[in-house]
Amino acid sequence: MAFALFIYVPMCLYTILCECNHRLSSSRSSRRRARMSSIRGQAGSGRRLGDLTVDEQRGEALWWVGVHGGAGESTLERIFRGTRASGHRWPVAAAPARPLVVLVARTDARGLRAVQSAMRDWQSRKLRLRLLGLVLMADAPTRLPRAVRDLQRVVSGGVPHVWTLPWVESWRAGEVPSRANAPRETERLLEDLRCAVPMRGPART
Repeated sequence: MAFALFIYVPMCLYTILCECNHRLSSSRSSRRRARMSSIRGQAGSGRRLGDLTVDEQRGEALWWVGVHGGAGESTLERIFRGTRASGHRWPVAAAPARPLVVLVARTDARGLRAVQSAMRDWQSRKLRLRLLGLVLMADAPTRLPRAVRDLQRVVSGGVPHVWTLPWVESWRAGEVPSRANAPRETERLLEDLRCAVPMRGPART
C-alpha cells in the first residue's frame, strides 16, 4: 500500500504540472494570435501607390519604391549611384521594358502593413516590373516587439529577398546619408544588387 501511494502521489503531481504547462502555453499562444490579428486586421488600411511613367532610355538602373512616407527611399538613392527614388510610386515603362524595383519600408507595424498592401497592388494589377526584393529600414534603435517580428516574418515570405538595415543615429542627428557613414549591411545589399543589375559606377561616398 505504501509503495502504491509512493508511485501514485508523484504521478498526480506530474499530471498537474503537465496540465498547468499546457494551459500556460495555450494562453500565451492565444495572446500572440490576438496581437497578430490586431496588426493584420489593419493591413488593408494602406494607401495605394500611384504610377510614375519612366523612360528606360534615361538609364536609371534601379528604382527604390518607398511603400509609405518616410520609408527611406531617398536615403538609399543618396548612397547608391545609378539608382532613383520613385516618390512612393510604381515605375511604369512602355513594353517590353520592365523596370527593376526594390521596395522600401520601415520595420514598424505601419511599414509592414504598407508592404502587404503594395504586394497585393502589384499582383492584382499585374504590373510590368521586376521586383528584386525588400529593404527594411529600422524604425528605432530598440528591439522589435514580438508581434511585429512575427508580422515581419510573414511579410518577408512574400518577396524574393529581404535586406535589413539597422538604425543609424548619425542620420537622425542630421548627417547626410552616404556610403561613408552607412552601416556595413549596405555593402551586402550593394553586392547583391550588383549581381542583379549593372550600376553606373561605384556607390556614392
